[in-house]
Amino acid sequence: MKKAEELVAAGEVHPKFRDCEEVILEHFENNGASRVIIFAEFRETVSELEEYLAMHSELRVTSFIGQGTKSCLGPDAEGKNKGAGMNQAAQQQVIRNFRAGHSNTLISTSIGEEGLDIGEVDLIIMFDCTSSPVRMI
Repeated sequence: MKKAEELVAAGEVHPKFRDCEEVILEHFENNGASRVIIFAEFRETVSELEEYLAMHSELRVTSFIGQGTKSCLGPDAEGKNKGAGMNQAAQQQVIRNFRAGHSNTLISTSIGEEGLDIGEVDLIIMFDCTSSPVRMI
């Protein structure tokens, strides 16, 4: 556990983050005006991915999560519960912005896998392993 804490303190990330970053950057380099959706299992992963990918100016990253209130992330700098759910109005705004091209990379929990109907998405990434074959369709 100590080694893991040292790596996190040194700014190291899981290799999946770097691989995802590489795939997305290469995708936008080759496809210009495009859209990407990344599905992750946990809100914490969505939050970490959003923060990690947002450092690239060519990626306009936003997240889409369910309405629940549970989170193990704790409060952010403003005292708000990081990872807390989005209300329906916020969810709808995120989708409108993504469709309109205000953001080009949407990171969603599994809540969006079956309910999102967004055309013109050129790349979908399933960030976490899945045990459900339905999720892969």
